[in-house]
This record gives sequence, structure tokens and C-alpha cells, in this order.
Amino acid sequence: MLNHSRNGNDADWGAPYALPGASSVSSDDISSMISFGDRVGVMWSNQSTKIMYFAVHQATDANDLNWQITNAYNPGGSGADDHINLKALQNDSAGVVFAVTKTSFSGTDPLINLLVCRTFPCTSASQWQAHMIYTGRDDDTRPILEIDTNSRKLHVFTANTGSAGEIAYKSTSLDNIQFASGNGELIIKNSGDLKINNPTSTKQHVNSATGVLVAASSQTTFYYYHYYNSLTGGPPPSPPVINSFSPTSGAAGSQVTITGSRFTGASAVTFNGVAASFVVDSSTQIRATVPANATSGPIRVTTPQGSATSATNFTVIPANQAPSVNAGADQTVNLPNTVLLAATVSDDGLPNPPGTVTLQWSKVSGPGNVTFGSPTAA
Repeated sequence: MLNHSRNGNDADWGAPYALPGASSVSSDDISSMISFGDRVGVMWSNQSTKIMYFAVHQATDANDLNWQITNAYNPGGSGADDHINLKALQNDSAGVVFAVTKTSFSGTDPLINLLVCRTFPCTSASQWQAHMIYTGRDDDTRPILEIDTNSRKLHVFTANTGSAGEIAYKSTSLDNIQFASGNGELIIKNSGDLKINNPTSTKQHVNSATGVLVAASSQTTFYYYHYYNSLTGGPPPSPPVINSFSPTSGAAGSQVTITGSRFTGASAVTFNGVAASFVVDSSTQIRATVPANATSGPIRVTTPQGSATSATNFTVIPANQAPSVNAGADQTVNLPNTVLLAATVSDDGLPNPPGTVTLQWSKVSGPGNVTFGSPTAA
């Protein structure tokens, strides 16, 4: 249904009416409206015909039923679903109307698209071009679009509904639209909150003076999250991520391999707060040496972009000490008399396994003879 105010009075509204030609839609379909030039546009999904439609009405036309309708996206398959976000540019060679939409495709087919009407007035299917942002395998939904006309960039934010609910981000040149494949940059995430969803942002265009603010909500904790990008030099760099480390325990001086991402430029690695020596093998691997005074606790990696802390603790095993031998109290003996010595051996039981110590008693020096009751007993 459509409606509008009348006679320049925002308090005066006419009767709602159905958009001509927008039939056979269901309650799961969705629509969105945009103003561009002297036109008003409405985009809607039709999951029955599997087409995204766009209707245009001239703002000065007194006939409310005078609309021109075209197929904005008709791939010959499941091209329509229930998410749309529209933006428009005035007198810009990059395009007139920009729409991020969701399809019903799966697998390697496009799930999230950017639809661009290149030329005014957007009433012909030939004026629309589709650019894939995410595939069905990426599990993204609820796309929103922000346009930075100063740096000539398009910014797309989506909810990633895979194993962990997160908000993802991709950008591309406004004048050469080409989105990188994959999941994009995860900008809002919380390992303890797996249902972050519904990204939202401003309606106006953004630039380095405004920055861009994206908010999202959680279906489980009922928290609101936000992300801010100043747009002064592209998206802010992301902190490192620790996925795992091996081994999970070891003594001081042992080597631990840490795997994750964004390790380039790492400036510090700590074991429960104690600094360790390390080597950055690649952006996804660091080899660190357990420091001498480390205690059991998490591993932390720091780069110029931030820090990451392991989800589990590294267990520090005490260093293996040499066995302690005690032959008993000193005694004085006049030869050829004899004396009995009751000796003991103690050990720390490390490493474990095997945690055992073997013995072999022998005379090192001195006069007389020595008889051992058991040369291998403690």
C-alpha cells in the first residue's frame, strides 16, 4: 500500500492505495521507497515470481496511479527474498539508485546483491546491473548500504548467521564495483553472544566528516552493539585472533605454536602476563618460547591493531630438577673399622611421563673398600 501527504501539509494525508501492477505478493515480501531527482521509486520483492521489481512515479504527476514498473533483478531463478535497503545519488556518473537485496539462492549462487540503476529514470531492466556481494554459502542476511561520496566508496554491512551471529562488512569502489569473495570483515562479534543480528545505520550519505555508525542487537542477551568507522583512511584495522595453540602445556623454555589470524607486526606475546620471546612465521602463525617465570594462564598476542587472548589456558609444567642424593650424616671411621651409611635419593617426578629415576651407587674416591647392600636401591 502507498500513501502521501497533500498540499504541502504533512498533517494532511489521502487514502492509501495499492501500487498498480504489484500483485501476487505475500506477507513475507518486502518493499522500500526512495526519492531521486524528481521521481519517487518503490522496490519490492515477489517471491512467487522470484523477481525484484522497481516502480517509478514522477513527483509532480497528480495521478497517483501513474507508475512505470520494470524488473530490477530477474535472474531466472530465486532472485527475490525479504530484505532491501535503498540509496540514491544525484547527478553522479556511478549511478542513480543503489539497492542491496537478498535472494533465495543457495550454494555458490548470489545470496546478497548490489543492484545499481546506472541511468535515469530507472524504468527499464537494461538500466539495472547486479553485483554479487555474498554467495549462499556465506550465510549473510539483512544487508544495509552506506555511500561515501568523498572517497567514492560503497560500504555494505550484513548479519552473518553462520555458527556465530556476527556483523560483517565489505566495501568497494563506487566507480569500479567489485566485491571480494568470502565472509568480509567481522566488525561486531562476541564469542559469548551468538545471536547478534539486525544491523542498522543512517539514511544520509557518509564521509570523513560524519564517519559511519552501525548498530546491531542481540536476540539472546538483548544488548545493543555498535561499530564506528571514521572513514578517514578506510576501515579501521582489526585486532589479531587466536584460534588455537599447541602444545597446550609445557615447561619453561619449551616452544608453543600459536595459530590464528592478523599476527603481522606482532609486538608482544605473553603467557599469563609474562613476556615471552617469539617469532612471527606468518600472519597466521607465531612460535613463542615459554618464559622462565611463567605461570599457567591465557596466552595473549598484541599487534599495533589490538590484542587477542586465548579462550583456554596454557598449563606451565614445572622444570625438571636433578635428583637429590643424601648419603646421611658425616661420620669418622678409623680403618680397618667399618661404618654403615643409610643413603636416600629424592626426585621431583618430572618429566611426567615417565616420572621415574634410576640409581647406580659407586665409590668415587677414598681409602678402603665399600660394600653396597643394593647398588641400584634408593
